[in-house]
Amino acid sequence: MLPLIAYLVGAFGSTFLISRAMLWLLARVDGGKLPGPDGRLYVAHALTAAIIFAAAGFGLADGGPFAGLAAAKYFTPPLLFWLIVDLVRQRQKRGD
Repeated sequence: MLPLIAYLVGAFGSTFLISRAMLWLLARVDGGKLPGPDGRLYVAHALTAAIIFAAAGFGLADGGPFAGLAAAKYFTPPLLFWLIVDLVRQRQKRGD
């Protein structure tokens, strides 16, 4: 049970922090050329996924070959969770 709790804290915590940093860095982007009104969110979360998968892929390799698929398996659910939370918050703010 303890490894599961550690996984959840690490995965959700790291994806939250990096996605907030990406949203902060892209705060001045108006989304003019980005797809739809939520384009900035999609770009920020795509950059978050790239950073997380790269860092976790090397971390999970443990001296072996790059473990990108293992990183995707562990970190995709938290990434999708934060994307959905951001989309819901943005739509509530817009009044959709």
